[in-house]
Amino acid sequence: MRHAPGWYAILPPPAPANRLKGQQTADWVVVGAGVTGLAAARRLAELAPEARIILLEEYRVGYGSSGRNSGFIIDTPYLTEQLGVDANRRISRLVVAGLAELEGHARKHAIDCEWSPRGHLTAVVESKREKRLHALCRTLDASDETYEWLDGDALADVVGTRHYHAAVNTPRTVLINPAALCRGLGETMPDNVEVCEESPVLRVEPGSPVRVECAEGSISAANVLLTTNAFITKLGFLKGDVFPMISCASLSRPLTEDEQAAMSGAPDWGITGGATVRRTLSNRMLARHGSYYTGDFRLSPNMRRELLASHLKGLRARFPMLDKLEFETTWAGVFCMTRNWASIFGRLERGVFASLGYPGSACPGARSRASCSPNTPWAQSRTSTATSRRFPVPSACRPNRFSVSGSVRVCGGTTGAAGPSGRAAAPTNLRPQIPERSGLAGLDERAAQILKSRRLASDGIRAFPLHVSRSRFLLAIRNWKQRGRRHEPANRCL
Repeated sequence: MRHAPGWYAILPPPAPANRLKGQQTADWVVVGAGVTGLAAARRLAELAPEARIILLEEYRVGYGSSGRNSGFIIDTPYLTEQLGVDANRRISRLVVAGLAELEGHARKHAIDCEWSPRGHLTAVVESKREKRLHALCRTLDASDETYEWLDGDALADVVGTRHYHAAVNTPRTVLINPAALCRGLGETMPDNVEVCEESPVLRVEPGSPVRVECAEGSISAANVLLTTNAFITKLGFLKGDVFPMISCASLSRPLTEDEQAAMSGAPDWGITGGATVRRTLSNRMLARHGSYYTGDFRLSPNMRRELLASHLKGLRARFPMLDKLEFETTWAGVFCMTRNWASIFGRLERGVFASLGYPGSACPGARSRASCSPNTPWAQSRTSTATSRRFPVPSACRPNRFSVSGSVRVCGGTTGAAGPSGRAAAPTNLRPQIPERSGLAGLDERAAQILKSRRLASDGIRAFPLHVSRSRFLLAIRNWKQRGRRHEPANRCL
């Protein structure tokens, strides 16, 4: 496949795809076989073993966004002092449970995904940024989390370079090949789940039943769950509420024996904090930095070349002994952002539900329990206000400020949801309770505060790095909203 992510490109060819053909009926259809879709289909099958569940994927499982991230399953992704001790501990318990469940699936089905419980390094290059690590340590201490401070020789002995000043290692993080993990989960679904790949969904018509039209067939289903993230706008839903960003990475050829000897260090590790860098069990180097909002949501050939050059420059600055190393693949992946930084979970139309916009940190084990279990507190209790109706959300599960998806990391950040205070639609004894989606607020107040002292961004902004300026990002979103644009994600993976 053209522009396949490096993780997918190094896998052996998959078996021929099972395409959806003809007229089909199902109790549940899950659209999108990424992290959330795989988890939801598995959990629905557990809750309703007599139901027929069809999982649809436009390409091949592992080829899309969930196979395009950096491959971290982080145990403490968003613990911060602002959340407080109790909330941090609840998040920690949730993500540890999700990680354990995911590991159980990987071991039970012998999924070969370079699973490595190596830990995760949050690193800084300059001493003046060390205060960020101290803040992280205070949060971990308050939450009774285990960690290790590394600097000097101790850090160089792990990563094979003295480029980094200091790092905090959280030992429960697992490093993986995300495309291999997704493929393995897709190949080991329960018997009542049918996975149909290379089966793009063209249209979803709400109703009872819901009609799902694909390229070579159609399905009549009692319920449909859309887990397509920003690509949901292609189906006509949430056009004004979500939009895609792209993030970019490169993966090298395998290191030679001479390069391995020159680099030394541990056989695999992963660093975040600014640019993401990994050494994998397959003896490759990964570099990831550069997140962009673009007008057409595509990675142009020129931008691809610029990113490749940037990734090479960064790698050689950190590892001068690898001056001959080249990257084999450079790719981008689409992740989903919402205009109010909140995730979307619940009913969109009669019989149509959505689960998307998560904070770049999701694990199939934890996600399946949180999203589909009828016993979760936010799926049972409801409150309403005059302007919007919301489900109360446990403080440990409130949405993170930047709500993105498509990355395999562990997090407890689910979402509140809202909708009419009446019953959920499309009642069926095969469907667990799912709340109706949250009312989405705009950015007006937040953007106005920033815009008071800044000139309105040029209407001609087409692409810019997300990491350079949060205010510039907000300006672009306000322009996008004022112009009434309805950008659609590209009709293919990047």
